[in-house]
Amino acid sequence: MRLWEAASGREVARFEDPSAVEAVAFAPDGRHVVSGSADTMLRVWEVASGQSRCFEGHTSPVTAVAFSPNGRHIASGSYDNTLRIWELTSGQSRIFATRNWVLAVGFSPDGRHIVSGSIDKTLRLWEAASGREVARFEGHTDLVDAVAFSPDGRYIASGSMDHTLRLWEAPSGREIARFEGHTGVVAAVAFSPDGRYIVSGSGDETLRLWEVASGRELARFASDSLFRCLALAPTGNSLAAGDNGGRVHLIGILVDEADKAIWLRGLASGGGPTKPATPHSAASWPPSPASR
Repeated sequence: MRLWEAASGREVARFEDPSAVEAVAFAPDGRHVVSGSADTMLRVWEVASGQSRCFEGHTSPVTAVAFSPNGRHIASGSYDNTLRIWELTSGQSRIFATRNWVLAVGFSPDGRHIVSGSIDKTLRLWEAASGREVARFEGHTDLVDAVAFSPDGRYIASGSMDHTLRLWEAPSGREIARFEGHTGVVAAVAFSPDGRYIVSGSGDETLRLWEVASGRELARFASDSLFRCLALAPTGNSLAAGDNGGRVHLIGILVDEADKAIWLRGLASGGGPTKPATPHSAASWPPSPASR
């Protein structure tokens, strides 16, 4: 796992995980990073020192991780058909039972709910405190590989192997929009900080920027390798995206309000070509200093 300087694309730290890293997420205060690995472990790393703690419990590779908004808990999904919630201080976990692989997880902005995406083509909404399933979102025609809450918690975006990006109402589970255009799996999704836009990364080797209100594709960034993961900066004016060639791209989001135009422009890239990325490669952005 590597830490990069956004401005230059320079690698500033490397955390040695003994197994392939499938998922990563920054803590809200930026002091820790959690990684989920093929060896079934979660590891929580101190950014400053590189020291780590192992959390054991999953029995198959960990495919997805997310920190709660208050930084006290971690959600993880796995090929072992479980969603787990971990206490950061103790490393103890609770199991939310599912019947299929959990490929994506995310906390609501208030931390009260968790959304998961699964190989069974559904999203499920869970009550974080009790582990109770409160809603099931059905509509995708293939596995759900990516999920994200809107900043206000009213909506959930999902990406699927069916090549679509969909927008759902939370907590009702009603599908309210479908964004079509990708020709490969939609493997990564993220909202802009103001909730007006969604960025998607796909197996068709493109990143696309969509307007939530209209469903229009506003901008596109093309690469020569499929995109597996992405994370928007807290400012909303740039994003980091990882591709299957082992590279991390830093991409600027340029908006001209006067001309109502928007572009995605490559700023820097680092890493690769090394070995191809794993099916659930990951990227995460630290919070802005003001939010720490």
